[in-house]
Amino acid sequence: LTSSSLIHGSLFRSRDSNNFKLFSLGTREADMCKVLIADDSEIMRTAIRKTLECEDRINVIGEASNFVEAVQKVHDLKPDVLLLDLHMAEKRNFSPDLVKSQLNNVRTLAVSFSCDSDAKALAESYGALMLLNKMTLYSNMVPAILQRPPEL
Repeated sequence: LTSSSLIHGSLFRSRDSNNFKLFSLGTREADMCKVLIADDSEIMRTAIRKTLECEDRINVIGEASNFVEAVQKVHDLKPDVLLLDLHMAEKRNFSPDLVKSQLNNVRTLAVSFSCDSDAKALAESYGALMLLNKMTLYSNMVPAILQRPPEL
């Protein structure tokens, strides 16, 4: 991966993006995508939760208001997707290597109001698969969450 391959709203793994598929349309619990929301803003967590609650293929299984809580909930709740406020870990001076190592077992989508080259590079250094702009979350978030990596 390179910083140039990181395009707002696109998968970082763009060279083979046709191998990604959407979660099934069924509403059985086994078919639902489990999402953990991690953002230090209660207003953003509430807005994201309300948006996702309208989607019957997504189950919001928890929220975290700081990075340490997010790591603990990833371990305890085992979400399919972590929506991570891009600058939340940075505020506590956690290094990108630490963030990446703590989140290597969950598909992470970074969210931020800034999607410039620095934000894209930070998201990539955290191991995020995608950077979503908070200003356009409503239109981009659900499709991004429901994309599933190919089976290994």
